[in-house]
Amino acid sequence: MLARSRALIHGLGAAILSLPQRFWATLDSDAIRIYQTLIYTAIFCAGVYMLFIDIPELVEDSLNNRLGSSVIWLGMCIIGPVITLTATVYGRYDRYVSLLGQVSGNVSVASVLLTFSIIVFVDNIGEAIFTPFITLSLGIWSIMLAIRDSRKVIHTEIDVRSR
Repeated sequence: MLARSRALIHGLGAAILSLPQRFWATLDSDAIRIYQTLIYTAIFCAGVYMLFIDIPELVEDSLNNRLGSSVIWLGMCIIGPVITLTATVYGRYDRYVSLLGQVSGNVSVASVLLTFSIIVFVDNIGEAIFTPFITLSLGIWSIMLAIRDSRKVIHTEIDVRSR
């Protein structure tokens, strides 16, 4: 079972690493940090605001009825960006741990955005909507950042093993 899981992970890693190099060069560039800085700061500020004021009624009703707690979603709004920032700064000391932290922070932010997209879309089916399309694209972008960081983790592991 463990060998099968490793083979699956290795195959997935090989597939990710084989995407066009130009795409990865763009994704790996420091220009991506502008996105993270702007969007992740906005998500963090929204989380802190909701902590003291209130979670949007639509989100609260939907998550409390279906998943049991909107507090988890609110926590991810605050914790995800903080994990990503902390992990980025920690990269000066330990690249591997930093990348793992960035992956988890990016996945957390993507989860927040994608959850919000789905809630708004489902609640407004058949009506004019704008927000889900924007938050969906931002969520997908955060997933791409998580893939980028996962790819860097794989490269770091390969570098360590080759020594």
